[in-house]
Amino acid sequence: MEVWDGSTSVHGEVRNVSSTGAFVAMTPAIPIDRGVAFWLRLAGEPILVRGYVRWTRSLAAGPEAPVGFGMEFYDPDGQLAALLAEALPGIEPS
Repeated sequence: MEVWDGSTSVHGEVRNVSSTGAFVAMTPAIPIDRGVAFWLRLAGEPILVRGYVRWTRSLAAGPEAPVGFGMEFYDPDGQLAALLAEALPGIEPS
């Protein structure tokens, strides 16, 4: 998928999704506090996901810990958390 940070679009892979955020594997990692957005397909429907980079990993620590960033979703009304809980087993809405 493509991650948009307001100035550039970079290919990344979403991993470890929760109701409040996700890890996005990509090189290079986007700086902390940068706003990001990407489209995520849930139950066959494209959903625009927005959020902020909260932490980065600039050096890979093995295949299970690639370069990338942890993001916090911007979800003021809880709609995204509800959609994630419905579409992905094991995720509880916050």
